[in-house]
Amino acid sequence: MTANGTGDARVLVPTPDRGAQRRVGAAVDGLRDRTTNRVGALLGPLGFRFIAVPETPGPDQRPVRIAPDGVLGSLADQLDLVRLETRDGMTLYEVEPWRPVRAVEPAAGGAPVPARPDAENPAGRATLAVPSSPAWRAEGGTPSAALDRVRIDGWANGYRLPTAGPVSFSYANQWLRWPAVALQVGVIVGAVVLWR
Repeated sequence: MTANGTGDARVLVPTPDRGAQRRVGAAVDGLRDRTTNRVGALLGPLGFRFIAVPETPGPDQRPVRIAPDGVLGSLADQLDLVRLETRDGMTLYEVEPWRPVRAVEPAAGGAPVPARPDAENPAGRATLAVPSSPAWRAEGGTPSAALDRVRIDGWANGYRLPTAGPVSFSYANQWLRWPAVALQVGVIVGAVVLWR
């Protein structure tokens, strides 16, 4: 799993399980055991847009972890995944019920749309597909105001958006960030001083 790229050292640190990891685990177990034919319905609300299964090493020739037996066949049997054309050595599927991580579900019905902080969003429910926490805040509507938070799907953040308008999300609990940045700078400066 990656978010917006190949990932970095942050993906090596396990995060507390607040529901999303269990859903991903259930989806992988369902694929491996062939107990579901709608794995996209499990992964789409988490923001998964594509499922890529490498079968051969890439250009950098790093070893590839082969998918467990039966997973490729099970992916081919899914009703809510669309196989995309790729080069040899990679199987790629698009998740049909994909929802953006930051989305607005229109009150009038229809598919969720990406939440835009600089454009008109329809009235309905703004969703943020990250583990539910009261530290997450949302503002939106016209005029802009703090939105009421609700927990959705048992794990994610949702906000009532009573009127159409821009929607923005922020995380209010960042008291640890600045000491962590100061520590990083201190380590780098110390490493440079010791290296000389």
